[in-house]
Amino acid sequence: MPLTKAEGLLLSNDELLAHIIENDSNRIQLAERLPFFPINGQELRVERASASDFGVDPLFDTVPVTVTEGKAVPTSSLEAKFELKLLMQDVIVNDFVQYNQSNVNSQLGVQLEAATRRMLYKFWKSFGIGDTSVNSQEFSGVRKLTPAGQLIQTNDTTNYALDLIDLARLVAKVKANNGRAHVLWTNPLGYKNILKAHYDKQMEPQYIDVEVPDASGGFRTKRMLSFEGVPVYVDEFYPTNESVGTFSNGISIYAMVLGRGGLYGIVPASFGSEMIRSKEVLVAGSAQTTYRVYWPVSLVLEAEDAIARLQLRPMTGTT
Repeated sequence: MPLTKAEGLLLSNDELLAHIIENDSNRIQLAERLPFFPINGQELRVERASASDFGVDPLFDTVPVTVTEGKAVPTSSLEAKFELKLLMQDVIVNDFVQYNQSNVNSQLGVQLEAATRRMLYKFWKSFGIGDTSVNSQEFSGVRKLTPAGQLIQTNDTTNYALDLIDLARLVAKVKANNGRAHVLWTNPLGYKNILKAHYDKQMEPQYIDVEVPDASGGFRTKRMLSFEGVPVYVDEFYPTNESVGTFSNGISIYAMVLGRGGLYGIVPASFGSEMIRSKEVLVAGSAQTTYRVYWPVSLVLEAEDAIARLQLRPMTGTT
C-alpha cells in the first residue's frame, strides 16, 4: 500500500522563496533617474548670480578702444545651502534565530533589506514635501525649493481643470539646460489628468521610448507618457490635498532639470558607492543584536529656473 499524502509530507520539504515580497509597493519611478553626487563636509553651498550681477556684454573692437569689464559676482540674496540630513533606523535581531534559522533567508539580511526600502520611502516623501523650516532634521523637498516665480496655476481659475496649454506653460518656465526639462513629475492623479487633457482635445497622448530597470534584471525599453518629448514619472507619495483657489484637493505637476545645474541628491564622499550603511550596536547582556541603518542625504537645487510647478485640481472621473 503506498504512502498517503500526509505520510509523504513527512519525508518531503516544500521550497521557501527567499525574501519577503512587498505586496503593496509604491511607485517611485523618478528613483530610476535622480542622480546623486558626493560632497565633502556637511553641506553644499551654491552661489548664484542674477543677470545684473553676471557682468555686462563685451564690445566689438571700437575706435577709440573702449573695453567693458566682465565682472561676475554672487548675488547674496540667492545664496543657498544644502545640509546633509541623517536618516536612521534600528534593526534588532534575535541571535538564536539569526544563527539557527537562516538556512533559506538570512534573518538579518531580510530585516536590513526592509529597512533600506523604508528609508527609500522616507526619502521620497521628503523629496516632495520636506520642509526644513518646519522640521530642522529633514531636508527641503521640491515643493519648498520651488521659488514663487516658478509656480503657476491653470488658466482655468474657476475649477482649476488642466488644459494642454497649461502643460506648455509649465515646460516653458524651465530655462536651465537651455530650456530642456528632463522629466515631468506628479502623482497618479496628475498622470490621469494629463491623459484627460489630451482626450478632452480629442488628441492622442504622446509616448517616447525610455530604458528602465526590469524586475527580472537588466533593462528594457518602455513606452512612457510624455509631453513635448518630456517623459512623465509617477510618484505615489506626493499628496492630493494641496490648496488651490478655494479648494483643498489640489495636486501639482513639476517640470525638472536633473543633475548638474538642476536637481540632484547629495551623499558623503567618504561613503563611496554605499550610500546606505549599517553598523552593529553593542548591547551588553543581551541575546539579541542591534544594527543601526543610516543614510546621510539631502536634495540640491542649483539653478532656481531648473524647476517649475503647476497647480491644478483633479477632475472627477479620474480618481
